[in-house]
Amino acid sequence: MALATAIKISGVNHLTDARYCAGMHVDMLGFCLEETSPRFLSPDLFRDITGWISGIDLVAEFSTSNTSTIQEALKLYPGITHVECEELESLLPLSGKDLGLIYKTSIDRLMHQQELFEKLKDQNITLHFTSQYNILNIDYQNFILNASSYSSIYLGFGIKAENAKRLSQMPGVKGLVLDAGDEIKPGLRDFEQLADILESLEEE
Repeated sequence: MALATAIKISGVNHLTDARYCAGMHVDMLGFCLEETSPRFLSPDLFRDITGWISGIDLVAEFSTSNTSTIQEALKLYPGITHVECEELESLLPLSGKDLGLIYKTSIDRLMHQQELFEKLKDQNITLHFTSQYNILNIDYQNFILNASSYSSIYLGFGIKAENAKRLSQMPGVKGLVLDAGDEIKPGLRDFEQLADILESLEEE
């Protein structure tokens, strides 16, 4: 079955999540390649995981890395199709290098720094919005609609099984971002929360 909207899963660090999400037809799997992160994935483990999946985009996720560090890391991770970073200045030099670019940022921050949209103009950079608040208020909704005229928008907060379908249909939202989880032990993972959301998005 197809899902009602595009889905990105962030922070995948084991095969159990990767195979489950691929089986649920998500669009993108994100892997943290920043060595200082607790969810860092080594090149060897990345190859082990991605060797079992196909037909899905692979996203290299960074927080504060600069462009040079990102480029060096990508050499060790074959098959990466997108780069996500929380530093816009690190992404801009990667434009035109056959990589999808995703700028992960707080919606609250961007609402107060709309001059950043000038940097996004004509760059084809997707926005992944986060927030410290877990409620999508009317101000957020209006801002997302406005921002979607500059970039594709992925929503990464306030998502539950009971509202996922509605959020996926919200004007300006291209897709949703969900977090991966940790295994209880190798091969054993509690998928209840993630599964509830993905199943709520299934379409005939």
